[in-house]
Amino acid sequence: MKSVKIVKIYLAILSIAVLGFSCELFTGIMSSNTKVIINTGIELRDSDSRSLISDVASFTITISADDMETIEESFTEQTLSLELDAGSARTFKLDALSSSGDTLYTGSTTADLAAGTSVNITIQMTITDSAAVNADTDNLN
Repeated sequence: MKSVKIVKIYLAILSIAVLGFSCELFTGIMSSNTKVIINTGIELRDSDSRSLISDVASFTITISADDMETIEESFTEQTLSLELDAGSARTFKLDALSSSGDTLYTGSTTADLAAGTSVNITIQMTITDSAAVNADTDNLN
């Protein structure tokens, strides 16, 4: 009789463990989030850690869509990883900023985010008019 109780206890513990793992697995599969990795497309440093674009101090990403609140994040590395709500027509606007906060480069793209997936987004950036004027002025001096 005592061994039957022990077996029942072990089975109960095993059932709880399996149920917990199943719920975690199911939650991951049914997640309404998407892992998004944003790549700036700008090489800030070469292999010897020398600055390639010394004027860029940071980046700001703005993510928007009709069915979500706008998200704005600042970062200083070439990539940023975020968990976002899945959905269609997510617009990603990326600005490369100087230390004084001026926008030097900008770019945007739109992507659909499927739930429970991981998406890599590279945003092609172009120089802004004000940065181009400043660069031309610097070259004249």
